[in-house]
Amino acid sequence: MIAHQPGPLLLPVYLAIVEAILYLVDLMNTTTQGAIREEFVRPIWKQAVLACRHCRDRGVLHRDVKAQNLLLQLDTFTVKLVDFGCSDLLQEELYSEYRGTLWYCPPEMLINGTYNGDEATVWSLGILLYLLANGRPPFRNEEQICCGHNLPFIKALSDGMHAGKERTSHGPG
Repeated sequence: MIAHQPGPLLLPVYLAIVEAILYLVDLMNTTTQGAIREEFVRPIWKQAVLACRHCRDRGVLHRDVKAQNLLLQLDTFTVKLVDFGCSDLLQEELYSEYRGTLWYCPPEMLINGTYNGDEATVWSLGILLYLLANGRPPFRNEEQICCGHNLPFIKALSDGMHAGKERTSHGPG
Protein backbone atom coordinates (compact mmCIF):
# COMPACT_ATOMS: atom_id res chain seq x y z
CA MET A 1 0.00 0.00 0.00
CA ILE A 2 1.26 3.47 -0.92
CA ALA A 3 0.65 6.26 1.55
CA HIS A 4 -1.00 9.38 0.13
CA GLN A 5 1.52 12.15 -0.55
CA PRO A 6 0.40 15.78 -0.43
CA GLY A 7 1.29 17.38 -3.78
CA PRO A 8 3.22 15.75 -6.59
CA LEU A 9 5.63 12.94 -5.87
CA LEU A 10 9.08 14.04 -7.02
CA LEU A 11 11.63 11.36 -7.73
CA PRO A 12 15.23 11.96 -8.78
CA VAL A 13 15.85 11.29 -12.44
CA TYR A 14 19.20 10.06 -13.66
CA LEU A 15 20.20 9.96 -17.28
CA ALA A 16 23.12 7.84 -18.32
CA ILE A 17 24.69 8.32 -21.70
CA VAL A 18 26.89 5.46 -22.70
CA GLU A 19 29.34 5.92 -25.54
CA ALA A 20 31.90 3.57 -26.90
CA ILE A 21 35.04 5.04 -25.33
CA LEU A 22 37.43 3.37 -27.72
CA TYR A 23 37.72 6.48 -29.91
CA LEU A 24 37.11 9.24 -27.32
CA VAL A 25 39.89 11.24 -25.68
CA ASP A 26 39.64 14.38 -23.57
CA LEU A 27 41.40 17.38 -25.06
CA MET A 28 43.64 17.86 -22.02
CA ASN A 29 45.31 14.56 -22.85
CA THR A 30 46.03 15.82 -26.34
CA THR A 31 47.59 19.09 -25.09
CA THR A 32 49.95 17.34 -22.67
CA GLN A 33 51.87 16.36 -25.80
CA GLY A 34 52.25 20.08 -26.68
CA ALA A 35 50.37 22.38 -28.99
CA ILE A 36 47.85 20.98 -31.45
CA ARG A 37 48.42 21.95 -35.07
CA GLU A 38 46.38 24.97 -36.08
CA GLU A 39 44.41 23.18 -38.78
CA PHE A 40 43.04 20.90 -36.04
CA VAL A 41 42.56 23.63 -33.44
CA ARG A 42 40.13 25.58 -35.62
CA PRO A 43 37.43 22.88 -36.04
CA ILE A 44 37.83 21.70 -32.43
CA TRP A 45 37.42 25.21 -31.05
CA LYS A 46 34.55 25.98 -33.40
CA GLN A 47 32.67 22.92 -32.12
CA ALA A 48 33.35 24.00 -28.52
CA VAL A 49 31.89 27.44 -29.27
CA LEU A 50 28.84 25.88 -30.91
CA ALA A 51 28.33 23.54 -27.94
CA CYS A 52 28.41 26.51 -25.54
CA ARG A 53 25.98 28.41 -27.76
CA HIS A 54 23.68 25.38 -27.84
CA CYS A 55 23.67 25.32 -24.03
CA ARG A 56 23.08 29.08 -23.85
CA ASP A 57 20.18 28.90 -26.31
CA ARG A 58 18.56 26.40 -23.94
CA GLY A 59 19.15 28.54 -20.85
CA VAL A 60 22.05 26.54 -19.46
CA LEU A 61 25.40 27.89 -18.30
CA HIS A 62 28.05 25.13 -18.23
CA ARG A 63 30.44 27.06 -15.93
CA ASP A 64 33.36 24.66 -16.42
CA VAL A 65 34.29 24.79 -20.10
CA LYS A 66 37.82 23.41 -20.24
CA ALA A 67 39.91 20.93 -22.17
CA GLN A 68 39.14 18.08 -19.74
CA ASN A 69 35.41 18.57 -20.34
CA LEU A 70 35.66 18.31 -24.10
CA LEU A 71 35.84 14.83 -25.54
CA LEU A 72 37.23 14.39 -29.03
CA GLN A 73 35.90 11.45 -31.00
CA LEU A 74 38.98 10.46 -32.98
CA ASP A 75 37.27 8.59 -35.81
CA THR A 76 34.86 11.44 -36.67
CA PHE A 77 36.74 14.44 -35.18
CA THR A 78 33.55 15.36 -33.31
CA VAL A 79 33.78 17.29 -30.03
CA LYS A 80 31.39 16.63 -27.15
CA LEU A 81 30.96 18.97 -24.17
CA VAL A 82 30.59 16.87 -21.00
CA ASP A 83 30.42 17.14 -17.21
CA PHE A 84 27.59 19.48 -16.33
CA GLY A 85 28.23 19.09 -12.59
CA CYS A 86 29.02 22.80 -12.19
CA SER A 87 26.28 24.00 -14.53
CA ASP A 88 23.44 26.34 -13.62
CA LEU A 89 20.46 27.93 -15.27
CA LEU A 90 21.55 31.02 -17.17
CA GLN A 91 20.55 34.22 -15.42
CA GLU A 92 20.73 37.91 -16.25
CA GLU A 93 22.04 38.76 -12.77
CA LEU A 94 25.72 38.47 -11.98
CA TYR A 95 26.93 35.22 -10.44
CA SER A 96 28.65 35.53 -7.08
CA GLU A 97 29.97 31.99 -6.79
CA TYR A 98 32.54 30.60 -9.19
CA ARG A 99 32.41 26.91 -9.99
CA GLY A 100 35.08 25.58 -12.23
CA THR A 101 38.82 25.44 -12.69
CA LEU A 102 41.04 28.33 -11.58
CA TRP A 103 42.87 28.51 -14.93
CA TYR A 104 39.57 29.38 -16.59
CA CYS A 105 38.26 31.79 -13.92
CA PRO A 106 37.39 35.26 -15.27
CA PRO A 107 39.40 38.10 -13.71
CA GLU A 108 36.28 40.02 -12.67
CA MET A 109 35.35 37.17 -10.33
CA LEU A 110 38.74 37.35 -8.64
CA ILE A 111 38.70 41.16 -8.49
CA ASN A 112 35.02 41.97 -7.79
CA GLY A 113 33.60 38.67 -6.58
CA THR A 114 30.98 38.56 -9.37
CA TYR A 115 30.84 37.70 -13.05
CA ASN A 116 28.48 37.60 -16.03
CA GLY A 117 27.75 34.05 -17.23
CA ASP A 118 27.95 34.75 -20.96
CA GLU A 119 31.14 36.77 -20.62
CA ALA A 120 32.75 34.11 -18.42
CA THR A 121 31.97 31.50 -21.09
CA VAL A 122 33.71 33.65 -23.72
CA TRP A 123 36.69 34.04 -21.36
CA SER A 124 36.85 30.25 -20.84
CA LEU A 125 36.70 29.66 -24.59
CA GLY A 126 39.61 32.08 -25.06
CA ILE A 127 41.66 30.24 -22.44
CA LEU A 128 40.79 26.98 -24.20
CA LEU A 129 41.89 28.37 -27.58
CA TYR A 130 45.23 29.52 -26.14
CA LEU A 131 45.78 26.13 -24.47
CA LEU A 132 45.02 24.18 -27.64
CA ALA A 133 47.16 26.40 -29.88
CA ASN A 134 50.12 26.76 -27.51
CA GLY A 135 50.10 23.52 -25.52
CA ARG A 136 50.02 25.26 -22.15
CA PRO A 137 47.60 27.44 -20.20
CA PRO A 138 48.09 31.20 -20.47
CA PHE A 139 47.88 31.77 -16.70
CA ARG A 140 49.16 29.73 -13.78
CA ASN A 141 47.77 31.66 -10.81
CA GLU A 142 45.30 34.34 -9.70
CA GLU A 143 47.82 37.17 -9.99
CA GLN A 144 48.50 36.40 -13.65
CA ILE A 145 44.75 36.16 -14.36
CA CYS A 146 44.02 39.51 -12.69
CA CYS A 147 47.05 41.50 -13.78
CA GLY A 148 47.72 39.89 -17.12
CA HIS A 149 51.11 39.50 -18.67
CA ASN A 150 52.58 39.23 -22.13
CA LEU A 151 51.39 35.93 -23.50
CA PRO A 152 53.88 34.19 -25.74
CA PHE A 153 52.48 32.46 -28.81
CA ILE A 154 54.22 29.65 -30.62
CA LYS A 155 55.84 30.76 -33.85
CA ALA A 156 54.03 28.15 -35.95
CA LEU A 157 50.69 30.00 -35.70
CA SER A 158 49.39 31.86 -38.73
CA ASP A 159 49.23 35.65 -38.72
CA GLY A 160 45.46 35.42 -38.29
CA MET A 161 45.81 33.48 -35.04
CA HIS A 162 48.43 35.95 -33.73
CA ALA A 163 46.25 38.96 -34.52
CA GLY A 164 43.04 37.34 -33.32
CA LYS A 165 41.51 37.54 -36.79
CA GLU A 166 40.03 34.84 -38.96
CA ARG A 167 42.34 33.70 -41.72
CA THR A 168 41.11 34.40 -45.24
CA SER A 169 42.03 31.01 -46.70
CA HIS A 170 39.46 28.25 -46.50
CA GLY A 171 40.90 25.60 -44.22
CA PRO A 172 39.24 23.12 -41.88
CA GLY A 173 36.52 24.59 -39.70
